[in-house]
Amino acid sequence: MKNILITVSTTFLTSAILLTTSACNAPSGTNQSSSSFSNSVKPITIAVGSPSVTPSATPGVLVVMVPSPTPVTTPTSTPAPFATPTLSATPAQQEFTATSAMTSNRNSPVAATLQNGRVLVAGGSSHGLYLQTAEVYDPQTGKFIQTGSMSHYSAGIATVLQDGSVLIAGGFLGPNGGPANLALELYDPNQGTFSLSGASLASRPFSAVLLQNGDVFFLEGSDNCSDDGHIVYHQAELYHVASKTVSAQSFMGGTVATLLQDGTILIRGIKGCVFNDVVGGYNNVFSGKASIFDTSIGMSGMSTTVGNSYKYYDGSAPSRGQSLLLNNGNVFFSDYSNGTQYFQIYDSRAHTFSTVSQESPTPGGTPVKETQDGKLWLVDADYGALNIYDLSSQTLVSPAATMAFDHGNGASVILQNGNLLVVGNEAGPANAEYYLAF
Repeated sequence: MKNILITVSTTFLTSAILLTTSACNAPSGTNQSSSSFSNSVKPITIAVGSPSVTPSATPGVLVVMVPSPTPVTTPTSTPAPFATPTLSATPAQQEFTATSAMTSNRNSPVAATLQNGRVLVAGGSSHGLYLQTAEVYDPQTGKFIQTGSMSHYSAGIATVLQDGSVLIAGGFLGPNGGPANLALELYDPNQGTFSLSGASLASRPFSAVLLQNGDVFFLEGSDNCSDDGHIVYHQAELYHVASKTVSAQSFMGGTVATLLQDGTILIRGIKGCVFNDVVGGYNNVFSGKASIFDTSIGMSGMSTTVGNSYKYYDGSAPSRGQSLLLNNGNVFFSDYSNGTQYFQIYDSRAHTFSTVSQESPTPGGTPVKETQDGKLWLVDADYGALNIYDLSSQTLVSPAATMAFDHGNGASVILQNGNLLVVGNEAGPANAEYYLAF
């Protein structure tokens, strides 16, 4: 009988493999003088077919030496063959990886992850002109391919509907800007084409929410104050998917909408007007309040507005920023204003806001994802960074990863595999890159 000792060492484990060319099991008391393991290392005998290295064709026995805090008894019988598991390492710090370039440089495009796993990137501007064109990113190939073009220029909001199509809102009527586009367009990912829905909004949209019944709720309007101290125009409208029509909703103002787990909509960013003695006119300000739009009351019948469908709660909702619905049903807000970053959480049960972190001068970014261990990904494209905020410890790691390219005025989406894709920039080449999920 001839023994061959093979030692395998990786970053994660060190093991000794004893290849025995005898057809019988190794004795339970076998001790290898060449092994560097302590007495706590015991042999586990596993039967295999003909060994890959053997002086004869006689079937052999694979003995795997593994560290164990307690003695492990050698099996008296030979178990069935098994497949060696694949080990993967999680780097101490992930980094961004460049994809292929986009078909066009895009400043302020919209991006949406399609149901087929691809990503639609539409509109934006390039070299001072707004774009009608769009393209699709395929994560399998890492490449962008051009798709159909929109009827209008640029875009403001892209919402993936339940049937897989994408509702496009906002933008302009011409390549140089000018009047705002109010018509809603639909993108068909199967055909790769855009078409007008036949419906139009009353004003430019601030925010859009896909409701549980498949319709889309829009916040829209103007932030300007009139001479008599009133907001010129704020409106909420509902796009009905089945009929492809729009209806106005009872509304008191707001710019950011978040769908809660119970189907109601949290609206914050409600504005008011305050007289400015210096300029002799009114400035718009935020009221520090939020409202709940009860869809079961305010949108009953999907065409009837109910004026008392709002409930007001005192709070300190940030003046601007983005929101993310958390796994526990609360809402996280990130706002950067006057050199200070504010993180706030809306408690959906107590209907209160609380400031959980205030960072200065470090920006935080737009919240795009909550990981299973309660960490939030905050994309700060202007600074080319991904920051991570820990909800439990209320600490911010900035930056957690640095982007390879400048993505100021870019767009970011979460892919179906959990990775982050960042596209577009203010000026320069048509770069795109992704960040691997933990």
